[in-house]
Amino acid sequence: MKKIVLYSFLLLIFSPLLNFAQGNSALNISGDVFSRYVWRGTAFSRAPSIQPGIEYTLGNLSIGAWGAYSFQGSDGAEADIYLSYSLLDEKISLTLTDYYFPDEENPLNNYFEYNEDKTSHILEASVSWNGTEKLP
Repeated sequence: MKKIVLYSFLLLIFSPLLNFAQGNSALNISGDVFSRYVWRGTAFSRAPSIQPGIEYTLGNLSIGAWGAYSFQGSDGAEADIYLSYSLLDEKISLTLTDYYFPDEENPLNNYFEYNEDKTSHILEASVSWNGTEKLP
């Protein structure tokens, strides 16, 4: 846990320099610190949360990873990967997200366990509209 906090802290400090050095590159690295982790209106942790992310975009295709790590251990922990494709001048986005919520039974070192009875993965497909005009 101490290593995760240290690496996330270093990522948070140096990510503005990495983004600046990249210029208009398709690689984006981010890091946030929040007072607690809230997902879709539910508080999963009462401790501060470090949330690193990385995304690579090539044309209309983006692939990324995002995580949330609480100072209280596995409460409020999440490690996600996603794939997104934009259509119609980036007005519509199709996204597939693999949410992973580690816990005592499925820690991060069991990330690649996809057995339906044992996994902590949740797959979500979504479509989003980014246009300013009405939907067709």
